[in-house]
Amino acid sequence: MPQFDDLLPLSIAARPAHPIHMMAADIYALTHVPMFMTDFGRNPAPAGFPHERCRQSLDATASWVLYTDNFDLMGEIILARELLHAPWTTAHLLAWKTLEFAWGSLGFLTSPSFTIKQFKELPDEEKSQYAFRHIYHTAYVAGILCATLLGSPPATGPESYQILPTSEIEALRNECRKAFKDAMTFCIDDLDEFHTGIDHLTQLTKRVHDNSSPLQAVRRLISVWQSRDCKTAGTILQVVEQANLPESPVASALADGLLSSTARAYDLPMMAQTLRLVASLELPVTPTVAAAARFLIRQQLPNGAIGGWFLSPENADNRKAIEVTVGLASALGALSIHPMPR
Repeated sequence: MPQFDDLLPLSIAARPAHPIHMMAADIYALTHVPMFMTDFGRNPAPAGFPHERCRQSLDATASWVLYTDNFDLMGEIILARELLHAPWTTAHLLAWKTLEFAWGSLGFLTSPSFTIKQFKELPDEEKSQYAFRHIYHTAYVAGILCATLLGSPPATGPESYQILPTSEIEALRNECRKAFKDAMTFCIDDLDEFHTGIDHLTQLTKRVHDNSSPLQAVRRLISVWQSRDCKTAGTILQVVEQANLPESPVASALADGLLSSTARAYDLPMMAQTLRLVASLELPVTPTVAAAARFLIRQQLPNGAIGGWFLSPENADNRKAIEVTVGLASALGALSIHPMPR
């Protein structure tokens, strides 16, 4: 059996990889580690394999890929977790249901390069060649995944979501609190007089979701995101309508994916709105919630303004900088004060 002990420390699976900071090629590399390391399930993972870290990365990518309709990568993410014999999470179950839905609707699974418009415009004699060229790998991945699932024992779970330990939640709250105060210092001189101070945020976040259920509130926010980003796929909302799954875990998985998607698009206002919703709904503090909050914190300049736009002095020295910073900082303030379940 091949040995990988010397290569594992150099692998992406041994790093705290997260889709906020990864390209699609990086995610493909992550999914291939379990494939090659286990010889597609024929061998167990080496004793030194960082299971927990890799599972966190795969779970975060599963939440993000729901918004892409990249069925090729979606299948590989599910396959990678299955080869590690890890219980499925809600995100992976949603990814599988998305594959089932797309497969049943179209009769095949497309690749990201396949476009319905181009397919329909081709002469009939060229359509089969085009289809094979653009779906063969996705079909190949789906076939391996199904064969693996047929040979595996029934899955237990799914696990609802991965939650940070208490000590890490407290560290995150402190980071958010400091960034919020630094932002307010940029906006005004006297924090006590500022009408969106940290105490007032408690009342603001209670009104974010208008007493909706967690899933309804997140679905509405997804619709807003889709109106802002035409590349965002809508299949997942159709899947959620048909899936008979507990609402809170689904809401958490969808919020995680939305956080990764908005961060990758550098849509900081939309990401901040999602973070405020997470705090308002008291959704769990997942690794993705922490990654998104810290991504936002890292956009803070030494003067307290938040956002890369304000690196330019003329952009930072105006009312707009204050308005944007207040909006983004409010998400960090909300995370720092809201009780979130473990």
